[in-house]
Amino acid sequence: MTAASSEESVRTELETLLDSFFSPTATNDQRLKINELLDSFAQQQGVWLWRYCVYFLQTSTNHHLLMYSLNLLENLVTYKWLSIDPAQRVELRQFLTSHLLAHHASLPRFLSNKFVKVITFIGRSDWPHEYPDFIRNILQLLRGQETVVVGLQLLQTASEELGSPRSDLLTTTRRETLLSLMTQEIPTFLSTLISLLNSVAEKQRHTIAPTPPPSPGGSPLRHTTPLIRVVTPPRPSHPHLSPFTTPTQSLLAKSPSSPHPQVPAYQPFGPLDPRLEEVCVGCLSCLSHLFSWMPLSSNITPQVLDTIFYFASLGCESAEDSSDVAGLLGSLAMDCVIELLVKNCVPREFEAFLMKLFDKSFSLLQRLTGVTERGEPINFFHLHERFLGKCSDFFYWFVNSHLKRVEFNPNFPVLEFLSLFYKYTFKQPGVDNFCVCLGTWGVFLDHLIMMSSGIHGGQSPPNNDHYERYREILVSMMDSILKKIQLRHNINELREIDDDTVDDDNETEWQSFLRQSLEYVAKVAKLFPLHAFSQLVPLLESYSSVYLSLAHLISRSGDSATLAIADGPDCEKLHVVLKDLASVLQALGGVSEHFVDGAFTMRLHDAQLLVRKFCIIAKFSTDNLLFNLSTPIPEILSHDFIEMHAQVLGSIQAFTHWLSELYLVSQRTSSQYTDTVMWFASAIVDSAHPLIARDIPEKVVLSACQLLLSLATTVRLKFALSLPGVKELTKKAKDGELGDIPHRAQCMVYRALTNMLVLAWPETSDSQQQWEWRTAELTQVVAGATKVFTELCGTSGWSQEEWLVQQAKSPVRHCLSLLQDLVSSLSAERPKSKQMLFAALSPSLDFIVSLFSTYLHHSEVLAPLMGFFHALFHSMRAQVGSALTEKTIHTFMALLTREHLQEALAEEASLASQVVEKFLSILKLLVSEGTSGNRDLLSSAIQFSLRQIYPIISEKAAPDVKSVLFDLLFQLLLNNWRFFFPHSVLSHMEGEAVDLSLVHREDFFAIMEAFGHSFLQKDIALFKQNLSALETLNKKHKLYSKVQFRDHMLHPLLRVLLEALVSKSHSLLQEEICLGVHSMAAVHFPSYHQQFILQYLSSVEGLSDTHRSLLAQQYKMVEDLPSFVLNLQQFVNDLRCYIILSRSVPGGSVSLT
Repeated sequence: MTAASSEESVRTELETLLDSFFSPTATNDQRLKINELLDSFAQQQGVWLWRYCVYFLQTSTNHHLLMYSLNLLENLVTYKWLSIDPAQRVELRQFLTSHLLAHHASLPRFLSNKFVKVITFIGRSDWPHEYPDFIRNILQLLRGQETVVVGLQLLQTASEELGSPRSDLLTTTRRETLLSLMTQEIPTFLSTLISLLNSVAEKQRHTIAPTPPPSPGGSPLRHTTPLIRVVTPPRPSHPHLSPFTTPTQSLLAKSPSSPHPQVPAYQPFGPLDPRLEEVCVGCLSCLSHLFSWMPLSSNITPQVLDTIFYFASLGCESAEDSSDVAGLLGSLAMDCVIELLVKNCVPREFEAFLMKLFDKSFSLLQRLTGVTERGEPINFFHLHERFLGKCSDFFYWFVNSHLKRVEFNPNFPVLEFLSLFYKYTFKQPGVDNFCVCLGTWGVFLDHLIMMSSGIHGGQSPPNNDHYERYREILVSMMDSILKKIQLRHNINELREIDDDTVDDDNETEWQSFLRQSLEYVAKVAKLFPLHAFSQLVPLLESYSSVYLSLAHLISRSGDSATLAIADGPDCEKLHVVLKDLASVLQALGGVSEHFVDGAFTMRLHDAQLLVRKFCIIAKFSTDNLLFNLSTPIPEILSHDFIEMHAQVLGSIQAFTHWLSELYLVSQRTSSQYTDTVMWFASAIVDSAHPLIARDIPEKVVLSACQLLLSLATTVRLKFALSLPGVKELTKKAKDGELGDIPHRAQCMVYRALTNMLVLAWPETSDSQQQWEWRTAELTQVVAGATKVFTELCGTSGWSQEEWLVQQAKSPVRHCLSLLQDLVSSLSAERPKSKQMLFAALSPSLDFIVSLFSTYLHHSEVLAPLMGFFHALFHSMRAQVGSALTEKTIHTFMALLTREHLQEALAEEASLASQVVEKFLSILKLLVSEGTSGNRDLLSSAIQFSLRQIYPIISEKAAPDVKSVLFDLLFQLLLNNWRFFFPHSVLSHMEGEAVDLSLVHREDFFAIMEAFGHSFLQKDIALFKQNLSALETLNKKHKLYSKVQFRDHMLHPLLRVLLEALVSKSHSLLQEEICLGVHSMAAVHFPSYHQQFILQYLSSVEGLSDTHRSLLAQQYKMVEDLPSFVLNLQQFVNDLRCYIILSRSVPGGSVSLT
């Protein structure tokens, strides 16, 4: 096809091609060939292309061809518009406008939207000089009855493309010009849109109830009485001050356009004509987008808010009473309100505006929590789902961002607001909606807790008891939540909540709901602890008395036991009691912090009673193992018994800090509390240790182990090892007989016993710590844990027998994991404890090292082995010593040959690659200690990482291995700088002007080249990590100022960072990149501007000399960080714009044949 081909034949052929392309029977190869032909046609130069498009739009009815033509015109306007003759631009613009107006009613929405987009792009380029009527035409369309919808489309698109443009095809200057021009038009836009909305509302009112309109002086929205009195001082002269600082009457008189039609008093909205619905939707969408970028100003008048909230109130209509239109319009109006509310930086002069906004919001909340026209409460289940969600979002933003500003304002009824929001919260349909509201209450409570703690900003409250005025509403809310989570009060709703399916956070829906509800209870307890206890303790007494009375219903026969309870209502009641008792126990565990520290003495008696009750329940549960009982509905009651048993152990664990404080008091005073502590400790151990057995449900076993671990770690009882239950566990541990319980439980038991033996007893002198006896006991416990190693060592030549190697895999893995857990648990303890454990481990260390060669090709064993040594070097570096460290590292390096590493790193995220990661992490730990004195280790680490690992992964993705490798290199430089730049007396005396000499030059440059190469790859996380590493090296060691870096690497790295900004390949890191560029430019700002920028611009292909000169001139030479970043962003934006436009210059003309 040539340019001279007839237009008709071209149209026919394109229609055929496009229909074939979109045919469901077309193959991918066919579509690819058609796409090449279409692209060839689109490359035509000159006037031919857009003439073809105009002809197609005039004559074709094929939607595919019409959209293709509009896409070609959009591309033309976007990239080649200025290369077209001005007269032809006017001709095309007029055609598009007139064609849209003539056919918009019959065009599908997707085509009219495309017309609007192309016309708006023309306006974005030509308005106001070449297209002065662009905005005026839009306003004229909005005033026409038949064209209002297309006018709204144009206005919203203009707001998107001119008010807040995202296009890379606008220079910074053009963006600022468009924003300024659009801001000047805001008063007219708002006036027009509000008038349209009010007109529709008035018309709808007359349609439903043809009654006389309200008097001109009447107040809009008569159905509510504002509860906020707005104080209005004299109008300030500043043009951007809030309109709410002046009387409403004067504002109406000075409206920029004709007065808005009066907002009608509220009535049920009823069905709406589809065309009017489209107008309302368009107006509200436009307002929402305008509010997203326009500044707060006098343009947001009371009339604007009145109208928006009138439409927001439509969402309060039940779907049973009206069509879904009212809910849709209500949700769109709430979008507008939220856009206004999320503007956090509200100047003080706009506080009156906020008060007006909150007044309207208050009225909306009144309607939501009020009654319908028939006097019935509004049923939230019948409201539009999106509207209800937007209301909840609004109240969240209000509480989160603005409530503190009006909390003490006498004109804002904060208590009434919270009371209404309380009603709103408990009317929510469903758990998810309720939890969203709980999040809002949580924000408010966090604010009160911070204020009560003295951590607050702004004006101080009169006293620290300011939250007392909220007591009634907050405790009522807590009481209602406690009822809501109890099946006894809310069984119909709670039985619908899923307690089986686990989400991404490893929680069921029930667990998530209960946790969020109890978090609120715990926060209220921080402010009003006595009331929380007064509510929770009676619940505990009530439910636990029923639970403990089950002892009379247990009948035993041999090894079996039965709960003598009838199926039906009795089982249902027991299910309710068990579920509610578990919830109350969890709630009480969450308030344990209110019994320690300053409240310990005051609430000592109450805490004793409470913990004693916990222990009684736990002991009863352990003695009877109720989950093993035969019941009429075992699938339900057995699960309930397990949950309840695990929860009571967890509640006791929460009070171990209190028990620790009680133990300290007993040790210091030799008081009567000694016997009390003994009773509690014995009860806890007797309740927990029998549960550490094979036939106990895992959840209960783990809870028991965690309780013993907390007792050992937090309380540190001197007599713990003499308790019968602990003695029994110790014997099992020494004999290695704990292998029949879950591995997690096994780790916790060994950790608990180890902590009892190595942690110092409080209030006990060192001479009375019995270290010798405890060390001997620990040696036996660790020997039990490493029993598998002892047995293997005793088997001659076991490593040569493949069947023995395979058979030992599982026990070796579990043993290494257990030892890793033990070593890690002591990382923060004192050296004496570490030395004891290391001495107990020492006999096994040589054997563990030898396991590396035995299981070299078994990654499932090497992974925990590396994990163990990582924990060992991290927690006990001083105890291990340099000799064993070097021996271990050199053994590993010798075995990790190049061939083995290539095999291990062949597959990303494999277990073998994780072994390499762990070894690199070990090296990172060692070099992080600043081992400049141990040059052999540093040299070995450099050689291994740069000569063996890096060549294998440099061109691969391997994100995990690369991250660890570069962190190793970073730590090596950061903590061993003198290894590369040794200090000298002369250089120190001569100051910074003399650069330190560089040794190990080849290694240093290899490391820097590796860092530089990483910035050329697509891994954004690695880019961020390495850029941060270089910044840290510069701050600590002035890396960028070193001659070697400045001469060889500074400009190439700057180029890479600028190209990342221009290409937007790392948009998420724009801030970090800009900071990095500033740090590098700060080495010598004149050189950056006068040499580097000019060199960089000269290397950019496609730029004209004019553009290069313009960019260089407009890039201001500033040094302070904020100004530098702003200018850099403008420079990058303009450069990107010129590059795109330059590269879009059309090539040769190619026709479709």
